[in-house]
Amino acid sequence: MSNMLIRFHKPCVLALWLVVLLMLSSCQLLLTPITNKISDDLASAILNHDDVSLIEDGLPAYLIMLDALIVSNPKNTKLLFAAAELNSAYAMAFVSEPERKQLMTKKAWDLATQAACMRNKKLCGIDSMSFAEVASTVSELSLKDVPTIYGVMSTWASWLDAHQSDYGALAQLPSVHVLLDRLLELDENYYLGAPHLYKAVLDSIIPPLLGGDLERAREHFEKVIELSSGKNLYAKVLMAKQYARLAFDRTLHDKLLNEVISADPKVKGFTFQNVLAQKLATELLNSADEYF
Repeated sequence: MSNMLIRFHKPCVLALWLVVLLMLSSCQLLLTPITNKISDDLASAILNHDDVSLIEDGLPAYLIMLDALIVSNPKNTKLLFAAAELNSAYAMAFVSEPERKQLMTKKAWDLATQAACMRNKKLCGIDSMSFAEVASTVSELSLKDVPTIYGVMSTWASWLDAHQSDYGALAQLPSVHVLLDRLLELDENYYLGAPHLYKAVLDSIIPPLLGGDLERAREHFEKVIELSSGKNLYAKVLMAKQYARLAFDRTLHDKLLNEVISADPKVKGFTFQNVLAQKLATELLNSADEYF
């Protein structure tokens, strides 16, 4: 029965999107506001959904739709960044095959750097700049550039994560740090403290000899939890995994994870990642005896 429904609905959904795309192509004056509205509404629906499996199954269709909209709207930086960040997020959350993850994060990074160049010419070619050039360029960015800095930094970090075994790629890590440090200087509260979360993870995974600092990571984890008023459950899961485990602090580890599991995940803008966080928290608790 379910297979029959799927076969029935597929042509209907396809027809619906064909109508939408025909409407968009027939009226260029309305193209940008309509596509931006679609992008915003679908992103909101994903962020506020509580069914992780449904999003995992359905998100690829949305990514393909964004590709189609970008073909008709190649200079729409909002669409480019939306596609970049969702490709990156999907790859990191759901893709296990290394080669596919590398391809998706590379696509995300390319889209982000393309959009960044359109928004600020100083950022053109940032992916091929030396560390000194990146540092000099980033120092000239201002508060209005914060969303652009975040888009480039987050997709670059995901690309590096997918290339952990490539020492040539990891040589670019200092450039990501420069972007992140500038983001913290300009607006540490951006997206309820997201810059602190990235900083915490990087400080926890990088060896001390290369600039990592576990206690500094703890400070950044605590800061993002404070800035989100505890609503960002994923921050607590990452703190348990990336700090408490590395510090062999079983008490803190279990406390954080139990708080995540007992919390109400439905928070506007965080529901999807909170539900995912609860799933990961359960897995970490179940493996705690073996780890500690």
